[in-house]
Amino acid sequence: MDNSGNHCYRCRKFNVFYTKGDKRYNKSKVGWCCEKRGIVTLHENCESYKAKPLRKHIRMSVQYCLNDLLNQISAIREVIEEDSRENEQGEKVRQLQCVQNDG
Repeated sequence: MDNSGNHCYRCRKFNVFYTKGDKRYNKSKVGWCCEKRGIVTLHENCESYKAKPLRKHIRMSVQYCLNDLLNQISAIREVIEEDSRENEQGEKVRQLQCVQNDG
């Protein structure tokens, strides 16, 4: 079995180490493997690889994007409906003017 794409940084049994920087924490190139019970590099492979589940913020970002698209579509619909109402009112005004001119 070819497990060349199964790097440790993608495994649920791997926890990366962080170092404190000036403004944020920085990921290191090593971490702790719960399976091997030791320190491993990000790009090592092993037979007990299990992929990490999708992180919550990815799902949330999709929800935010969809919500933003729905808001934009609703705004476009409101503009179209308002334009339609204005056209209907303009048509009624023209009909009244025609009736007044004929009468």
